[in-house]
Amino acid sequence: MKKKITALNLKKIIKKASKNLLIEEIKINSDNFNKLKKYLIKQDFLDSKRISLLFEFNNNFPIGFIIKNLENDIVGFMGTLFYEKLINNQKFTFCNIHSWIVNKKYRLNSFFLITPLLKDELNLTAYTPINSLKGLLEKFGLSKRILNFKIIININLLRFNKKKFFIETKENIILNFLNSDEITEFKKYSDKIFYKFIILNKNNNKYIFIIAKKIKKKFINSFNFFYISNINEFKTSWANIKNIISKEFNINFFSEYYFDNKESFFPTNILFYKIIKKNIYTKTLVELNKFDIRNSDLLIS
Repeated sequence: MKKKITALNLKKIIKKASKNLLIEEIKINSDNFNKLKKYLIKQDFLDSKRISLLFEFNNNFPIGFIIKNLENDIVGFMGTLFYEKLINNQKFTFCNIHSWIVNKKYRLNSFFLITPLLKDELNLTAYTPINSLKGLLEKFGLSKRILNFKIIININLLRFNKKKFFIETKENIILNFLNSDEITEFKKYSDKIFYKFIILNKNNNKYIFIIAKKIKKKFINSFNFFYISNINEFKTSWANIKNIISKEFNINFFSEYYFDNKESFFPTNILFYKIIKKNIYTKTLVELNKFDIRNSDLLIS
């Protein structure tokens, strides 16, 4: 068990770091946003293209925090993905920490980046921390927990399709089917990164709205599902619709992230699958679920 930082110790180390360093919140419209982009392009530790994809999800929230030295140079960055979650008419604010880098000379002050987030009302998650940061996160009160990554294979190479199902990918047609909440989800995710489509049942005109992304894990390309509007219909129809999805997107592997088995998109009778247990770090007042996953950097990981 890592020894946690107390409020008194935190105050002391912040005061000490502040003598030579300044921490600053960054938004898309901040004066130092372009300076940050140049900093990220020059460094070799983080994928700057990946980080820039996450910037557009924050809207009015901070995209991260920077450390500046006395010469006003950026010497560190922590990427953040903020969002709000409504539970029983109470709003909770979350911050997903997705990137963390500090120049070698200033690395002893890496902790400085997380200090603005240490508020009781703020819920923190870190899904993809590098090993060297895991101990630091535990010191600042984040706890280790398990996230499941399930990957399945469609072994039906003939890809037989019952004709009552078909895929629609045209935006103007899709939007005619969706309700207001689904339209919000549709508009939230970029067409450049995500696949957004509906599967229509011509017999009863029922539809399943899906948002997914192709990802690569352990040399396997999979179609990773993040949002499914009608999970029961998806599970019931899976034996038939998996083949048309495979054919449409030229993919045989499918995947998902989830915390609890009851959240899984896939039916329970699938034979060929693998579940990978992943350690993540959290400090939250409420339980995490699929909503949190699709508001995190796992979207593009």
